[in-house]
Amino acid sequence: MLKYCTQFKRYCQEHPALGTTIALAGMALLVATIWGSIVYQLAIYDWLRANLLVHGLVLGLGMLLDALMVFGLLCMGFAECDAYEHGAATYRGRRTPVFPEALSWIEHLGRKPGRP
Repeated sequence: MLKYCTQFKRYCQEHPALGTTIALAGMALLVATIWGSIVYQLAIYDWLRANLLVHGLVLGLGMLLDALMVFGLLCMGFAECDAYEHGAATYRGRRTPVFPEALSWIEHLGRKPGRP
């Protein structure tokens, strides 16, 4: 599994638009699933009512497969594809605070006046 992940990461670094396309496909599948379940709610209910056990299992497996596909596409789409993103993912903070006087005032909150 790790071999396939490294191969995908290498391929993704060679084609930087791939990660964006995969994330977009994951979002499109998520929106299409929600839209389809709302629009065809009555038809799905009538279909389930015909044979609850068999059709319920089929619907449950289909929903599980759909959720796995959405989750997988989103995970692959938001993976680190660009070599620049790896360094930019860690935030080191500001070198100088924005309001240094407010920072010193906040550090002294809760201290007794006579103690350093």
